[in-house]
Amino acid sequence: MVADFSFCALTAYRYQDKGLIAGASPLTFEPLGIAMTEDTLLINWVQNFMNHLQGSGKLKEMGVKWLDGGSWIDELP
Repeated sequence: MVADFSFCALTAYRYQDKGLIAGASPLTFEPLGIAMTEDTLLINWVQNFMNHLQGSGKLKEMGVKWLDGGSWIDELP
């Protein structure tokens, strides 16, 4: 079965007793994006918000937590 790498890795980790495995690396690279309506005020607000996150270092911190680290997995129900 071929599926999203992150989903496979998470499922294999959560259900280790089921003998599931995930590949060693993703088959493709798929950048994340945000889809929005053509509302200039909303687009401006989101751009300002993202610029603030990046400038403050919070965006990198969140990337480490959610994309590089796995500490949040143990908090799942």
